[in-house]
Amino acid sequence: MSGSFVGKIDCPKCGNENSLNMWEEDDVRTGYCFHHSCKSYFNERALSEAPDSDVAYTEKEPYDISWVSNLKAMDNVTRGLKAGAYRHFGVVHGVSTQDGRTLSETYYPLRDAGGETIAYKVRIQHPKSFYAMGQVRAGLPFGWREALEQGGYSLYITEGEEDAVAVYTAWMREKKQKVAVISLKNGSSSVVKSLQPILKDITDKYKQVVFLPDADSSGEDAVKSIRSLFPTNYPVKIGKYSENDANDMVRQGKEKELVSACYNAGVPLSSEIIAPDWDMFEELKKPLEFGLSYPWPTLTKLTRGQRAGEVIYWGAPPKGGKTTLVNLLAGWNIKEHNRRVLIVSPESPPKATLRRLSGSLVNKIFHDPNIVVNPDDVDRARGIIGDKLHIFTKWQTPNWADTRQSIKEEVMMQGIKDVYIDPITNFSVGMSSSERNDFLITMTRELSEDAANYGFTAHVFCHYNKAPKGDKQWSQGSIPSSDDLAGSGAMAQACNTAIGLQIWKVTEGEDMEYLNNSRVLHILEDREFGVVAAIPLRWNSYTGKLEEQQDD
Repeated sequence: MSGSFVGKIDCPKCGNENSLNMWEEDDVRTGYCFHHSCKSYFNERALSEAPDSDVAYTEKEPYDISWVSNLKAMDNVTRGLKAGAYRHFGVVHGVSTQDGRTLSETYYPLRDAGGETIAYKVRIQHPKSFYAMGQVRAGLPFGWREALEQGGYSLYITEGEEDAVAVYTAWMREKKQKVAVISLKNGSSSVVKSLQPILKDITDKYKQVVFLPDADSSGEDAVKSIRSLFPTNYPVKIGKYSENDANDMVRQGKEKELVSACYNAGVPLSSEIIAPDWDMFEELKKPLEFGLSYPWPTLTKLTRGQRAGEVIYWGAPPKGGKTTLVNLLAGWNIKEHNRRVLIVSPESPPKATLRRLSGSLVNKIFHDPNIVVNPDDVDRARGIIGDKLHIFTKWQTPNWADTRQSIKEEVMMQGIKDVYIDPITNFSVGMSSSERNDFLITMTRELSEDAANYGFTAHVFCHYNKAPKGDKQWSQGSIPSSDDLAGSGAMAQACNTAIGLQIWKVTEGEDMEYLNNSRVLHILEDREFGVVAAIPLRWNSYTGKLEEQQDD
């Protein structure tokens, strides 16, 4: 069981008073009867169908956790951990109602920044399950108060509470020395949520972090997350076990080895070197799938779609439709593919971005004061967007290092799948031409690495360089090349696909209206398939969309 504890009711199966404990997660309630004669689990349907079960759906009252402080810490024989080690962390235990002495629950305190206990994670021994009570989300990682009080050279981080107690136990038994050790709040998947609130305190107080992940694939993923979270010049070392986790080491009597794993923790390689094995070759036999579609079918067909982990570079003339492309693409992925997107647009305030994107979703124009906005259309757009749109609030001259960190946090914590940066050159304002080129090379390389490591798709937008004197100007339908993209040197090294927009801005002639509404998408670079192509589009002034022109 998981979620927040909401209270107790009489068990509809055995009839014992207040023996059925209920939890709620995402508005779904589950229950478990702890009476020794019953020990029954109730899912939401079972609760709703049980006699007199309507009591389970009465208004929730704030749950009092103060009573937990009356419990005491106990030895946990099965885990090889003593009451004294538990007491160091403020951990207490509940006992079986059947015999009054068998350990039945373990209560791990979560405290706020002031050190006050505001929540507990609770582990039920049989059947093994977890729940939480109190202000869980506001709680800092288990053991943080004790770690701050202890200080020291290293902060040790484990995936689970019992592992943190085990590390403390091993050091006390082998070295008679207390150490600063904390646990992630919810295992390997919670690196950012757990550590981000205390990141500055960690780097200020400790010389290094030693992460002790479980010896499984989730632990490997957590290593990548924790390395990306800390500054590149801050030492993050990784310890390795001979057993699955720290508690297993203690249970096997390997406290000395556990301490050695802490001592001998090393810096992981920044890249992985592999030799293809049988499984990799078997993977080659599986048919490849197309990436996500674009709003324009021909572009999807030629490039094989938008793929996770890739960087797509988009160019357009100044005031020539670049922002329109951003909103069309982001809106398409929200509506068509149900994707969570992040728009980083230093040139546009968040409200302006929302107006344009919302309009694109309902085929209306919201950003023109000459056009009256229908409130029903706004509500429709809001319904489509839901919680899938995130907008970067800093604009004009943002800092790339901060922005990069924000992107990674959004991807890991909010499930962002697509990132749109418009334009990339705003991050290099005030730099000389040589400084700008070096910076953009570094920036695009880092963005490419992050996209590959974290599995999102990056769409990067830029203006064209100035057209050379004597050449046809961008407004006259000049055809772009990859060299015309701002930061083209950086782009060539980092992008998977580069696409440029051709436009016309004509003031006279019988073809004026036709040309002014014409656009052409040019595939300029395609690292994967080597495609070079031109795709005619048409601007629809009623819907604000660029639509592909179909052959008659």
